[in-house]
This record gives sequence, C-alpha cells and structure tokens, in this order.
Amino acid sequence: MSDSRSVTAREAMGQVVKWHYAMSMQNHRIVEGTEALHGIQREVDLHFFLIALANFVAFVKVTAKLVSPESRTTIWAGIEAFDLEVPDAGNLRDILEHYDEYIRGKGKLQAGRLAKGQRARIVVSRTAPQSHAIMVQVPGFADLSVDIEAAVSASNTLESVIGHALETD
Repeated sequence: MSDSRSVTAREAMGQVVKWHYAMSMQNHRIVEGTEALHGIQREVDLHFFLIALANFVAFVKVTAKLVSPESRTTIWAGIEAFDLEVPDAGNLRDILEHYDEYIRGKGKLQAGRLAKGQRARIVVSRTAPQSHAIMVQVPGFADLSVDIEAAVSASNTLESVIGHALETD
C-alpha cells in the first residue's frame, strides 16, 4: 500500500510547470523590462529568476525519481544536457540564497580562499543586444554566470523531455 502523502509524478510535473512559468515571467521582466528596471528591482528579479530556476531543477529531479526506470533514464539524460547548457545555476543560486554569508566572506565557495575583506559582488551583464546574463564575481573563486535566455531555452527543452517521458510512462 502506498503512502497517501506521497507525491505522484504528475503532481511533481505540476511543480515543474509552475516553476518553469515563474522563470519565464522573470525572464520577461528582466529582458523585456524598461530601461528603468535596474538597481534593487533588477537584483530582486534576478534573485527570483534563480530561485525559480533552482526549484524547476529540484522538481525535475523529484519527477525523475517517481517514474519508471526507462523514463528516469530519459529524464536524467535531459538533466545532464540542461546542466551542460546552464552549468553555474546551482552555485549562483547558493550565492544569492546565502548572500549574507558571501557578503561576510563566509560562503561555501569562499571557504579558505579569501583575503581579509574580500566578498562576493553581483554584476548583471548584457552579453549582446537583447541578451542578458547573471554574473557573480566571487573573489577567490571563478566568476559564475547564467545566460537567462539560454537557461529558459534549456528549461523549455527539459520540460518537453519530461512531458514526453510522462506520456510514455
């Protein structure tokens, strides 16, 4: 007998869809927003984009655990392809989620790598016209970045992979 409190693959997929939509909303705000969208408003939108991205990936992984072995293999292949397209997403989410620690030089990526007084600094860069990236410079560690539009594109592909896997499961 299964635990009635357990989440189903379809319920997990509902969360994937929700967080994918949240990423798309934030992408629109960041990329299509007015030039006045900068400063704290831009930083908040970037933070929420990375939270949505992290939740999207987390629920993709939950979904993968709830499907047949064949579908799981397909979804994990999609996750690996996604990670190749968006390799810094997890570390960037960690930095923004624990920004208070990074400001003080105590973030996990900074451990033992900083000179006194160094800290993380968020820099938003536009990599080309109508293209945006979230870039974080962490002294003592490599610069990290996520191209927002590439992340949305990779998430579109991954969501399709999961949808197909669930249809055939």
